[in-house]
Amino acid sequence: MIKTDQIEVKQSYVMTEDIMYLIPYKMNEQMGSLIVEQNAKYFCPLSPTKIIRQSCEYFGSDYWGRKKGTKSIIQVTHKSPIIIDNRLGIFLFPTTSPRLPECIWISEAYIHSHKVVDSKRVILHFYNGETLSLAISRYSLMNQIRRTAELKMAIIHRDSRED
Repeated sequence: MIKTDQIEVKQSYVMTEDIMYLIPYKMNEQMGSLIVEQNAKYFCPLSPTKIIRQSCEYFGSDYWGRKKGTKSIIQVTHKSPIIIDNRLGIFLFPTTSPRLPECIWISEAYIHSHKVVDSKRVILHFYNGETLSLAISRYSLMNQIRRTAELKMAIIHRDSRED
C-alpha cells in the first residue's frame, strides 16, 4: 500500500531518465497513473499509455512512429518496447497489450532482480529498493526485458557508428 501523502499530483507528466515504471492507479476516486521515479512518486490523471504517447511527442516523435521504428529495428509488433528518448536512455516495455487498461510500462534499466511467485506472477526488485508485483509469467517478463535490451543495443550500436 502506498501512502498518498508521499505522492505529488501532476496534471501532466513528461518522462525523465529517472522513470522506473508507470502503473494504472486510482487516487481519490480518480483513475490515472502512478509514476514511480528513482526518488519520487507522482499521480497523473492520464493513463500510462497516454503518458507514453505524450512523452514520445515531447521528444519529437509520436507513439505510432516509435512502434514502427521498433518493428523496423527488432521486428517486434506486439507488446513492443518503446524508445521515448534514446539520448536520455529512456526505453520502456509494456506488461500487456498497451490497449488494455491494466498495462504497466517498465524501464528495464532500473530492474535489479526478480522473484517468481508462481507461474503467473513475479515480483520485480529495483535498484533503489522499490518492489512491484506483476501478474506476468517469468517467461513473458524475461522476453520483454530481452526485447528492450535488444532495441537499446541496436540503437546504441547505430548511434556509435554515426559519431
